[in-house]
Amino acid sequence: MGRRLLRAGVLGLAAALGPLARPSRAQVPPNAPSLVPPGLFRVCAGPADMPFSDQKGQGFENRVAALVARAMHRRLSYVWYPESPGFVRQTLMKYLCDVVPGVFQSSNATQNTDPYYHSAYLLIARDGEQIPGDLLSNPAFRGKRIGVVGGTPPATLVAKYGLAAKVLGYALFADTRYFKPARQILFDLAKGKIDYALDWGPIAGYYIAKDHLPLHWVLLRDHPAAGEPRLDFYVSMGVRPSEPRWAYDLSKVIDAHRAEITRILESYHVPLLDAQGNLIHYSKQK
Repeated sequence: MGRRLLRAGVLGLAAALGPLARPSRAQVPPNAPSLVPPGLFRVCAGPADMPFSDQKGQGFENRVAALVARAMHRRLSYVWYPESPGFVRQTLMKYLCDVVPGVFQSSNATQNTDPYYHSAYLLIARDGEQIPGDLLSNPAFRGKRIGVVGGTPPATLVAKYGLAAKVLGYALFADTRYFKPARQILFDLAKGKIDYALDWGPIAGYYIAKDHLPLHWVLLRDHPAAGEPRLDFYVSMGVRPSEPRWAYDLSKVIDAHRAEITRILESYHVPLLDAQGNLIHYSKQK
């Protein structure tokens, strides 16, 4: 969970989203240097970070990486690194790999490709229980037991609106080979330990379906005029800032295969949003 949210190198996920276009041809020098080995597609990823990646290749980022590698006629290989602070610094920046999937578009720690999906945080409840709204400023949430992962944008909102008294916090950084806080929060909700859960959409969508959890959700909305943190994010692949040509080439492949990538994401029950932040896909079918 920690790497997925903070791997981009910024602790504040409330950063405003930057331009979404890939580097233009004018921005890419004709002879832009690159240390990417020819013929290889070297990915750094978590060894047990479902639904994103694992060593068996079962995550959606594994499948997207395989698609991109095939399209570029490169051989896919992985460097596995535990989910921890400094993921980018210890992998990509040390030239152990050449691409890191799953980087938020608002990151400035890496140069980012075009985004390949847009998702958001969710407000989740048990089936049969009404969700009173999609803004945590709603007074109906006061006094409720809310589960949230510490250090994420929803945690900022919980504190802002005085909801922390009964909050149940979950660790942002964890060794996901042994403990998955963003999955545990869903089990605790299903068991009635908490009344609502605030979780990142791709994680929640996947595990609600995979684990047959009797849960339903709405998109958690922010109130920009009130200075609230952003709750929806575009997700890209990250490369070294010194390699604009590599970022550009990856962006071209992502754009050319966007429909196939979207089908992969849909099969993992990722809530997908359009450019206006409206839900365009979600399936709870198990």
